[in-house]
Amino acid sequence: MNILAKNLMILASAGSGKTYQLGNRVIGKIGLEGVSPERIVALTFTRKAAGEFADSVLTKLAEGTSDPEKAAQISKDINGEIDVSVVLGKVVKALPKLQLTTLDGFFSRMVRGFQYELGISGGTFELLQGERQKTAEAEIIEGVLRDGFANRNEFYHAFRRATLGWGQQGVQKSLEEFVNDWHRIWKMGVRPEMFGGAAIFGDLPQVGHWAKRKDSLIHALRSDGNPSAVEKLLDTIAGHSVGRSLTLNAIGKRIMEILDQPGPVEVKNGRKNLEIPVSVWKQWQALLNLAVGCELAAAVARTQAVGELIAEIDREHERQLRSRGLLSFDDVKVLLSEGMRSEEGRLRRELVDYRLDGRYDHWLLDEFQDTSPAEWRSLESLVNEAVSDPEGGVFVVGDRKQAIYAWRGGDVSLFDDLISQYEGGMAVESMAESYRSCPAVLDLVNAICGDGAALESLFGKALRQRWVWEDHVSAAPDVTGESRVSVVPKGGSGTAMVAQLKRLGVGKKRLSCGVLVRSGKQVKEVADLLRSEGFDVIEEGKRRPCSDHAIGVALCHFVRWLADPANSFSREVVAMCPLNDGLERLTEGGWFSRWEASMERIQRIGYARFLGQLINPEWVALSEYGRRLASDIIAALAEFDASGKASPRAARDWISDLEISQTP
Repeated sequence: MNILAKNLMILASAGSGKTYQLGNRVIGKIGLEGVSPERIVALTFTRKAAGEFADSVLTKLAEGTSDPEKAAQISKDINGEIDVSVVLGKVVKALPKLQLTTLDGFFSRMVRGFQYELGISGGTFELLQGERQKTAEAEIIEGVLRDGFANRNEFYHAFRRATLGWGQQGVQKSLEEFVNDWHRIWKMGVRPEMFGGAAIFGDLPQVGHWAKRKDSLIHALRSDGNPSAVEKLLDTIAGHSVGRSLTLNAIGKRIMEILDQPGPVEVKNGRKNLEIPVSVWKQWQALLNLAVGCELAAAVARTQAVGELIAEIDREHERQLRSRGLLSFDDVKVLLSEGMRSEEGRLRRELVDYRLDGRYDHWLLDEFQDTSPAEWRSLESLVNEAVSDPEGGVFVVGDRKQAIYAWRGGDVSLFDDLISQYEGGMAVESMAESYRSCPAVLDLVNAICGDGAALESLFGKALRQRWVWEDHVSAAPDVTGESRVSVVPKGGSGTAMVAQLKRLGVGKKRLSCGVLVRSGKQVKEVADLLRSEGFDVIEEGKRRPCSDHAIGVALCHFVRWLADPANSFSREVVAMCPLNDGLERLTEGGWFSRWEASMERIQRIGYARFLGQLINPEWVALSEYGRRLASDIIAALAEFDASGKASPRAARDWISDLEISQTP
């Protein structure tokens, strides 16, 4: 592999050393080609990954200055001799200007550095995150739904269907989640005119055609000679109305599977085959195609109504937040990709690109399978320039098989788009040798992911044709290990999992362990189960610190009591917990005196510092999980203190529904 090829894409399997190759690329460009370190941009998705990348470059160079063998290995990796100490000196000197960072961090710097060019009025930029972002978005949604959509029945119908089974949530919260999810999709690059996808389906019947025409079509299919299963199927279809689920019997499902075939056809009915002549088969096709068409037409109409809502929501985001420089991470990407949507946006972006083109020549994109279309559009013009520039270059690394973040916008098809877009101008290499896994693990991976016949039977021929597979091999073929698939009875998975973790010694030995589940609800259930068994657990996703642990409940009720001193329930909760000891030290008086003393102290030092002081004597006694929850609540209150909203009720509202996103 020529790691210094001008434009190179590496399809790297898990554990194959892609971070190692990223480091080689940087070292080789600086040492062999004389590229200035500050003209290189290396982007990944997490701060941890960015830090590991920077560490790998510095560590490799530092070790090479004192160990001739390691210096020789560096030269071998980059296919050329370099003076390692000189390269290290250049990198260290350029550290303040190095762009080895996250995508979000780089995009934020772009907006901060080019506010006027990007049309932010007043020339200010502030990143909205956490509870402050949630509060601002909730206010916008509430205003739009209150003032602009009282008569949008199609939207409410779509909302009701989309939130079916969410009865445990309040209406307002469900609305906010529904709108925020769709707005996130919009910001990935789906425009209002694309909502519903009417152009994809072509000419669809009007929704009302089903009620008008179904009876005559069904009547034509009825016959004394029909098997009972066919008559029951017709009865079911006759009772169907658009928008409701249609549960077909076995013969109905078989008919649907071959609906696009020309007649005559044979359909299995129990142990017999039912022969359907051409004339009758055309009637079945007309009936069921009408049902499908009307359902699609209804779905298109509902989704178009959602698109109209999201367009209005986004206009309010633009007016109230983005134009004033108050941006979320998603908004930053929307702003940077605006050149794809309007002439004005294109001209603004050209001003930014002109200045950045003169600053950066070499782009390294890590974990490319997790890149979203919006993120790619934000970089595309700069990458295009580097691809065509004789003095520039692009390095892309990722793995299609590890593309598990489609839910947040990751689009694995971008690999194919790049290969097609830069056809002949970008070399493509693969890395299938794993330095992380032993042969036993890789044999299991190959057996499952390399079984094309099984993939086709599960997901269809089209997906199998798109599935590019290369068997993984271990860099340590003599290392022993274990891979195992256990099938447990329904309901017994928790017990089996705990037994397996204890058998492996997780929590006793120096081992880390990941547990994958199917839903967010299961994340909490499994985490609670494992904590009850003595394991220290960090859940991926969102944690509710004010309800997930006794210390969180106590802190939340303390803030509620401050907001309403007459709230006897919250006061009694506080009285029964260790926080009361700290309150008693404030004053010798009763509860009203404690409330006055608390509010006086909060006015001077803020909620976060005050609660930190109250809980500090109990800190050592808390579990590690309890400390994390308490830290989350105090951090949220510090953000509240910084917002300038001093009202006790505002503080209560700020943390009542607090959710903390976390990553292990």
